[in-house]
Parts: sequence; C-alpha cells; structure tokens
Amino acid sequence: APLRRRMRELCELGFVIALERAPMEEKCYTPGPEGYKMIAGELDVDVSELPFSRQAARTESLYWRHTLLVNNTHITLHLAADEHPEFVLHETIQEFQLADPTAKEKHKKFLLFEKLADGDKTYFFRPDCMFIVYGGAGVESSIALFLEADRGSEHIGKIEDKYMAYRLYYERGLYFKNFGVKG
Repeated sequence: APLRRRMRELCELGFVIALERAPMEEKCYTPGPEGYKMIAGELDVDVSELPFSRQAARTESLYWRHTLLVNNTHITLHLAADEHPEFVLHETIQEFQLADPTAKEKHKKFLLFEKLADGDKTYFFRPDCMFIVYGGAGVESSIALFLEADRGSEHIGKIEDKYMAYRLYYERGLYFKNFGVKG
C-alpha cells in the first residue's frame, strides 16, 4: 500500500504516468513531464534531447530507432557469447553511465566521454556503448569494443570527426588507461 500511495503521488505531481488505467492491476509507469524535466536537469541537457521524451518523439523517431539498434547489437553479442564459451562479454557500459554526477562538463560527467585536442581542433569521443570482451586467455586477452550506431542521419563531416576521436583515443592508449583493456 505505501508503494502504491507514493506512485499515485508521483503521478499527481506529473513525475510519472501510469500506463495501465485499472486501479487494482499492477501498473507500468513511464516518466511524465516533470520526470523528464528532472532527468534533463540531472544530465544537463534539454528535454528534447532525451530518448523517448514526448518532445523528441514529436520531432522524429531517430532516438527510438537508434536505441533499438544499440540494444539489438547488445543482445546479439550476448547470444554470441552464449554460443561460444571462449568469448565472454564481461561488461557493458552504456553512453549515459555517469563517472561524476556532480561534474558540469560532459567529458567529466560521463564514463564514455573524452575531450581530445589535436592541434587547433578538439574532438569529442562519445561512443553509444562499450563492451569489454574476454577471449580464450581470460582477462589477459581482454579488449574494448566500442559501438557507434549510425542510422544514416549524420553528415560526412561529423562522421570524420568521430573517426578522428576514435583514432586519437587509440593512439593515446586511453583504452588501457581508462578501462585496463586493449583497444
């Protein structure tokens, strides 16, 4: 009863929306308008940048398709690992995982975000997901696999910048420094 009462209060305040309308059924909830504002504030982004927000859904369903692509890749790797015992998917780090929740700068806030200067240009390394994989020799043969899921929505200049960020990340040995694995 206390949980139902608290969820009802959160609904009344607009933080969540109940997806089921029957009062006695178990309910499924999704963030409401106030919930999205709170999440956006925590991540220091606009509400429209959040996947699945109503504003994002109105503008385009790219967030949805992108998230499905990342999740499908994750599931495929898990299934591959189940079929091949020498392949161990040790850890998955999503792009939204925080390193320092109190940081104001994104490259300090998120685990998978690096600001990389190269001459006069700055590149931002921010993969959609990272997988730490162990091969047949265990931890000694670990590698980092970074996922950059593209739905054909980015111009070539942005793709080139992403490629440069990955190259700099590799050349500077940040795979090992940050995660203790090979690139």
